[in-house]
Amino acid sequence: MHSHTLNYEYRSTWSDFAVVRNAAGFIGRACAAWWQGIVARRAYEHTLEQLSRYDDHLLRDIGAPPAILRDVQIVREIARSRRARWLSV
Repeated sequence: MHSHTLNYEYRSTWSDFAVVRNAAGFIGRACAAWWQGIVARRAYEHTLEQLSRYDDHLLRDIGAPPAILRDVQIVREIARSRRARWLSV
């Protein structure tokens, strides 16, 4: 009776390397897109913070869209709420 053994030797091929490289490329692009989203959001929040220092009439005069006016109002309300909470302690 012969004993049959299963011998399997894995040998790395260039196609395996390409799969890993493509996966790393995809992950790198996904991380870059995620980071760009964070940077864009921070820039938008910084812009809103700067615009919140201006009067609503001035912002309307320079043609700020209603969405920006609404977001500026939200930033002002958050700042007012933080000041009120700090003063109440």
